[in-house]
Amino acid sequence: SNKGLVFRYPTGIDPKQQNQPENQQIIQSLVKKQRDIIYQYRLEHGCNPPREYVKTRMRNDSIPSNATLQDYYKEFMNHKQSAVKHGNIKQQSLVDYTNLHSSLTEFEKLTKKKLLLMYVTEDMVNSFKTFLINNRGMNNNSVSKRLKSFKIFLNFCEAKKYMKLNFDYTQIKVK
Repeated sequence: SNKGLVFRYPTGIDPKQQNQPENQQIIQSLVKKQRDIIYQYRLEHGCNPPREYVKTRMRNDSIPSNATLQDYYKEFMNHKQSAVKHGNIKQQSLVDYTNLHSSLTEFEKLTKKKLLLMYVTEDMVNSFKTFLINNRGMNNNSVSKRLKSFKIFLNFCEAKKYMKLNFDYTQIKVK
């Protein structure tokens, strides 16, 4: 609230389903985003931000709730295909990204839920790594290549401001 005016931001989650773990994660990420916006404004201006400022920033910074990881990956692949045409990356890199896409699709089928960018956590990455080793039977080099491609995808998403992760994904490695 600011000067007695309360700010409410819609989450798009049915109140009856807000206690589900994945919905709690969405709500917590929105709360964190709102707190970050308010904190940054306070640092710069020394007072609480107006409601309209917070509302605009939340709307502009938010990830579409219905967009899946696969949707963002399609955009990423289009970007990489363009880079191959312009000679910025090699064709083999595109093969690596295609292999990652098939691994992520299989991982979604195994977990029986659509992956969203906001679900990308350290635990999710570790589960994906375990899936690659145990279910796909990959050796360390193949798993390392998939994770390297995944980190490049996450870099792309952060550069486009689609997401901001709460863990240092650059430290993801295969032992």
